[in-house]
Amino acid sequence: MLSRTLALLRWRAAPPRRGLWHAKHRPRGHYKGNRCRPTGWHTRKGGYVVDHRHKVASFEFPTVPDDFPLKPYVAIDLSKK
Repeated sequence: MLSRTLALLRWRAAPPRRGLWHAKHRPRGHYKGNRCRPTGWHTRKGGYVVDHRHKVASFEFPTVPDDFPLKPYVAIDLSKK
């Protein structure tokens, strides 16, 4: 009896699952997005300004010495056979 009561309490305390949001189930005007951050902002005249300094990702690759023990997956001197 006690185990059934605990199971019932555990079931009632669980948060409701929302699942996937489709267009029918969202609030009106909601835009889900695609996991990207904005790269700039819209102007009052309908243009778009891209902020390269703060919002665009820039990648810096380190220089690898020639005697580095690990090798790349594809050889640099790959020739067609």
